[in-house]
Amino acid sequence: MILKIYLKLKQLFIRILSSFIILIFVASCATPHVVSVIGPNDNSMSCNQLDNEIAISSKFKRDAKSEKSYGTSTNVAAILFGYLV
Repeated sequence: MILKIYLKLKQLFIRILSSFIILIFVASCATPHVVSVIGPNDNSMSCNQLDNEIAISSKFKRDAKSEKSYGTSTNVAAILFGYLV
């Protein structure tokens, strides 16, 4: 009888602990730093050079946003998989 209670409490403790760890992991996901489109030497650049720099900055921004959205879905899938197993 006592062993059954111990095993149930142990299982409950493991679930609570794993839920807490998953919560901390999900809450601590870093958001990507989006690169500014204004550079320190933009005043001395030609229009074509500025267009190239803006395109590079926009690419970094798109990559960062796609990386962030991919991480969220992965975290949700990991949580669901953890509870099913």
